[in-house]
Amino acid sequence: MSKRRASSTPFSSPSSSNERRLKVRLVAQPSREARELDSLLLLKDRALEDMNDELDELMNCDSERVKFLEEERKQVFQEKTVAEIKAERLQRRVVELETELYNLKLRNAQVVSIECPTEPSDENHEAKPVVASVKCPTVPDESHEVKQSISTVDDVLNNHPAGDAAPSKTPFNHETSDNNSSSIELPVYPEDALTSDNARRWFPSAFEYLNQDISKEYVDLLRIWVEFERARDWTSSNRSLDRRDRPKVLSKWITNCRYERSGNEPDLTKKDDLVQFSKSFTRWWDNLRRPHSSAEIAARDTQKGWQSLDRSGKNGWLSVLACLKWWGMALTEKDKLGPLGDEWRNIIKDALLVLSELTKDC
Repeated sequence: MSKRRASSTPFSSPSSSNERRLKVRLVAQPSREARELDSLLLLKDRALEDMNDELDELMNCDSERVKFLEEERKQVFQEKTVAEIKAERLQRRVVELETELYNLKLRNAQVVSIECPTEPSDENHEAKPVVASVKCPTVPDESHEVKQSISTVDDVLNNHPAGDAAPSKTPFNHETSDNNSSSIELPVYPEDALTSDNARRWFPSAFEYLNQDISKEYVDLLRIWVEFERARDWTSSNRSLDRRDRPKVLSKWITNCRYERSGNEPDLTKKDDLVQFSKSFTRWWDNLRRPHSSAEIAARDTQKGWQSLDRSGKNGWLSVLACLKWWGMALTEKDKLGPLGDEWRNIIKDALLVLSELTKDC
């Protein structure tokens, strides 16, 4: 009976054994592939980390190099500016000396000349003039005086170097010396900014970037902007101008280190791009001009009425002037006579009015 039961126990067939082996193989194969993929991913992660480390190192080196070049450029700009200020002083002194020389020549020319009558003579002799002896008035030796005046030029420059000059309220002329000249006299770098620690942090590069001969209106705005920054002691405001409706190209320019990176300006050579930029900037300017509080509305005719626009330094009016510079430089001669030029000039006049209000009584 037991033998029968034992014989009745089913034996595993070869086919079922093969199926089990196949299933095990099918399960094991994805596991091996998964492990291989995990290993590859691990290797790639390590390679990516190494590449990131190398990139960080390169970026740090590049950043240090850029920082070094920027400091070197600022130093060269400082030296160049000092030389320009000295040259301007020397030119003014030359004009003064030329005026003194002209006055000396006039005094020398004031010699009393007397026309004397001729001596009577007969027919055989010609009349000979009688020369009267005239004692000329004593005139100072002009060569000695001019030399003495010229010798004071070096004393003026040496005793008052540009870096130690007392700050002047207006370090440059607000009008050109020759009204008939087609060129516009650009502002000279303010002397008091040379000795200001606040100005050294940002103003040299900003002034150099914006100081362009675009139009008389633009240069007038640039001058009043310098006065505005001087009134704020060349500091940068903690708060920036309102970002609502700010042009995207301006935001990109600010993000990419402004003027400190070459080729960072927007390309407005195409007319459509210029029109689009003018519209976006006008929207932003209209938003900036709009009173942002009831106090500003009540005091709109006074300095307190423009508190939302009282932003100095890199976070303030620098952005407005940069946009106006791009717009003005992109205008063709034909555009300057059309609506684009008119709108550009109107915004400049408006900005000049606001900055003048902000600079009052400072």
